Amino acid sequence: MMDYYLMEPDNNINSPLKFTDYFNFHNKNTDAVIESDITEKTKLIDYARPIDHNTFYHMFSDKIKDVIGGYDENIIFYGVFVTSYNKKRQYAYWRIDTLKLKRVMIENANEIRKVHEIEFSRNQIENSLIFCIVKSKHDYIAVREDLAESILRRCPIGIALKRLAVL
Repeated sequence: MMDYYLMEPDNNINSPLKFTDYFNFHNKNTDAVIESDITEKTKLIDYARPIDHNTFYHMFSDKIKDVIGGYDENIIFYGVFVTSYNKKRQYAYWRIDTLKLKRVMIENANEIRKVHEIEFSRNQIENSLIFCIVKSKHDYIAVREDLAESILRRCPIGIALKRLAVL
């Protein structure tokens, strides 16, 4: 049986790319072009989880989107094209549509526990490649071990994986 891992941004990255302007874009079910101030110190990361109005958005680089898409071509991504006018460059990121993923709801009894400390049953997950954990109106991404290993082989920047307790 495969293990599962919670995907989180790596908070040890100095000066990661910020997605501050994205949330002015009202139609979230389409591609977007946003502006960001990118300097020489800005680190282009492979995963970001910006938050706006209590909603997490899960953004992946081309490299990680291609890995996920290679395992499941039915997963829906929307392009977020980050434009840096000062550097005259544009960077492609991909927001995953978490509403189309398998969703596992966390009961109120587990509210005080961190997401990666909560125990899940295999019946809840149903051998999903990637699924969404919903806790306190926030959603989190979890991936199956084979996908996690494939992502790690690409030496991602800005991704932290924590093993989930699956019974």
